[in-house]
Amino acid sequence: MATPRATHLWVFVHGLHGTPQDFAYMTETLKSQHAKQEAEERTNDATRLRHVYLLSKCNAHLTGTMDGVDRAGERLEAEILAEMEACRRQSSTRHDDESSEAADPTCTSSSAASASPAARPCGGGERAPQQAPHRVLLSLVGHSLGGLIARFAAGQLAARGVFDGGRCVPCNFVTIGTPHLGSRDWRVVPFAPTIVSRVLGRTGRQLMLCDGQASATLEERNSTEGGACTQSNKGTPLLARLANGTYREAWASFPRRLVVACPHDLKVGFLSARLSSCNPYSSGDVPEAVSASKPHVVCHDPTASVVGPSNQGPPSDPSLHALELGILDSLHGLTFERFDVELPWWSAHEDLVVRRAWWSTRGADVVQAMLERLVVS
Repeated sequence: MATPRATHLWVFVHGLHGTPQDFAYMTETLKSQHAKQEAEERTNDATRLRHVYLLSKCNAHLTGTMDGVDRAGERLEAEILAEMEACRRQSSTRHDDESSEAADPTCTSSSAASASPAARPCGGGERAPQQAPHRVLLSLVGHSLGGLIARFAAGQLAARGVFDGGRCVPCNFVTIGTPHLGSRDWRVVPFAPTIVSRVLGRTGRQLMLCDGQASATLEERNSTEGGACTQSNKGTPLLARLANGTYREAWASFPRRLVVACPHDLKVGFLSARLSSCNPYSSGDVPEAVSASKPHVVCHDPTASVVGPSNQGPPSDPSLHALELGILDSLHGLTFERFDVELPWWSAHEDLVVRRAWWSTRGADVVQAMLERLVVS
């Protein structure tokens, strides 16, 4: 059996207070899709693409989900590096086994054979072909807070040079209901920043964009270890730093970027998830579905881009804070595929990934719409 030409590593990162099983429906659907594709193409082992699915545990449990996007991102980075190394080891082991099987079974170490100047080496006189570096395609899928954690990890991987040399190739990056601009829209609740910060710890402070001074220690440590952060950013909220420098470049290096948002998501603000300074549905009129087979998808824009409010963008929503507008300005020009979906308010956030498939598969068409747009190889 020949060694697969490459491995596609699919990494799924769940949201705040979620579990890795939040992606059970999506991963099973993706596996079925890949199996069907391989059967139709009838690829042999030498040319097929091996798929590996990693359900991250970087922000599992209460402490893991509340100690900050950055710390969870570092754990995700470690998980990805470990999985990539495991893929390469497995590829190397299979290659060694194939080389042994290819050797001439009649070859012996007899003195007569070794003494003869005309004796040919084992395997017909040719060396076993040297194994080419195993290539890993990387796709990141983050739901809610998981999208921010994935963005942080991608920046750290890029700072390490993991994407250099073609041995790890960025492929897909999907954020689903992710608060890219934070969760300051919860300020309609009195004392929301204080409440959220105390209840959700470092993660809460980062989501409320009031973590600038708290993250200085991490920045100093990363600046001395060659990480993506620098001391020049000291005092800047983490989400603002994710929109600049290495983090922005790392996100842009993924050729297929999907952003999924729902106007009625009660847990993550629509503008924050949509990466937009204005709500096209503010009047309450939501367009019809783009197709009968995708009843919950009301907008699919394959060439959407972030338009910073200070770059002649549309009038900004007056509820947006200067920090949120600054993030949009930093991401100005970043292109992606945008999906706006219409789901009932009471379960929209969970339905985006069909989190409770045992109860309802509402949102399955949204998952299918996303998977159809992903690059496989």
